[in-house]
Amino acid sequence: MAYIEDLLERMWNKTEVKDDCWIYTGSLSHNGYGNVSVHDKTERVHRVSWMIYKGPIPKGLIICHNCDNPACWNPEHLFSGTSLDNSTDSKNKGRTNGGRKPVLYLSQRQTRRKYLYDLQLRRVGKV
Repeated sequence: MAYIEDLLERMWNKTEVKDDCWIYTGSLSHNGYGNVSVHDKTERVHRVSWMIYKGPIPKGLIICHNCDNPACWNPEHLFSGTSLDNSTDSKNKGRTNGGRKPVLYLSQRQTRRKYLYDLQLRRVGKV
């Protein structure tokens, strides 16, 4: 139990609460999902939140956001479903754009982090 308490403390130390969303401000993936280290493995923050507050992720399902904010880890904003459920939710909310690559709107802080991350990759020759 102490490990979970420490993990939650690390997550809360890198979180801002806005409009009921618990927005993770630590490490973010290229598409805005929060990343946290769990037993030396990188995990998505919203998936970790689900496992802490709601239990194991059902086999074959993914964890989706009702709030449409990939950095949010508020368990009340999460639901489990299939990829089709997630796509249907997106379509019903008008978040699809006719099959084109989705446009991701990032905050100024997220944009700066992504730029610095991409620059770091270029320096080591991975891009």
